Amino acid sequence: MPKASVGTNSPAKFPEYLGSAQYAELYNEARMNMGVDPSSPDLFSTNVIEDFKNGKGYNWDYFDYAFKPGIQQDYSLSVRGGSERARYYVMANYYKQDGNYKHTDMADYSTQAVFQRYNFRANVDVDITKNFYVKVDLGARITDRNAPGTAASRVVSIANTQPPHLPITLQDNGNAANETYALNNPKGMLYGDQQHRYNILGELSRTGYLNEKKTFLNGTFSIGHKLDFITKGLNVRGLISTTRYVYSDVSRYYNPYYYAMGAYDQSKNTYSLTLLNPNGGTEYLNYNEGAKDVTTTNYMEAAMSYNRDFDEHEISGMLVFTRRTQQNSNAGDLQKSLPY
Repeated sequence: MPKASVGTNSPAKFPEYLGSAQYAELYNEARMNMGVDPSSPDLFSTNVIEDFKNGKGYNWDYFDYAFKPGIQQDYSLSVRGGSERARYYVMANYYKQDGNYKHTDMADYSTQAVFQRYNFRANVDVDITKNFYVKVDLGARITDRNAPGTAASRVVSIANTQPPHLPITLQDNGNAANETYALNNPKGMLYGDQQHRYNILGELSRTGYLNEKKTFLNGTFSIGHKLDFITKGLNVRGLISTTRYVYSDVSRYYNPYYYAMGAYDQSKNTYSLTLLNPNGGTEYLNYNEGAKDVTTTNYMEAAMSYNRDFDEHEISGMLVFTRRTQQNSNAGDLQKSLPY
């Protein structure tokens, strides 16, 4: 039976902040309450505040800039059938959840948060005789997760604390001194200053990405036999199971460069740019090999049970033998690598 569903996921609610004009007015009020002279150039001028009110300048809603609804997909196909003696069930499932970030396609690689999962299950039960059965169960689950090189908490922190009037990217504005910076940043130079060193676009699109893979494999074979020909109510069964878990992750990251606006040439209406982190940025993807884990678990079980009624009396009992071993192929030292 096929099943399919497609929907969207999005955060329940974002906080709403004041725009640039209200921010500038309250900023001035707070600074003057701290004793700053009203004529200080550190305050927003009346003309600048009026420009903000008239729609000039930047007026960012950073949550709207950074987040969007994500697509969620779930597809399943299952088949069951058989006869009186044999029965089977097969199921396959694919699930994908796209992330909620914008601007993740501005690099040569995707920094979007995407989760994919593949499920498979197959069960076969066969009654060889009315007293003897065999069962085979197989299962697999594979997950693949991609995420930006930054943390969601940092993106949210920037959206909560960055003033709305600041630029996100800077243009070369025709100043020859900015030519090299512009050539190195064809998709925009990231703005920063001494107080706001992180840039929301830089976090979303220029910090690299993390890829994480997990694989779970499971197989079980079991048999059982009724021994009524020996005595009624006597049964034996056996089971062998193996499970394999494989994990790996890798991160490829780089640190973006941030630029601050420098001297302004009023006659040419241009400004120079200052590189804030000349020794902290990189122009290439670094490589960090993450954790790896390969764990195999084997389980064996043999049991004999007896259950029989004698008039108003019931007699039952069971003998069970179990054995379980686990081995980690990437344990890290000799003692932990030994099966147990």
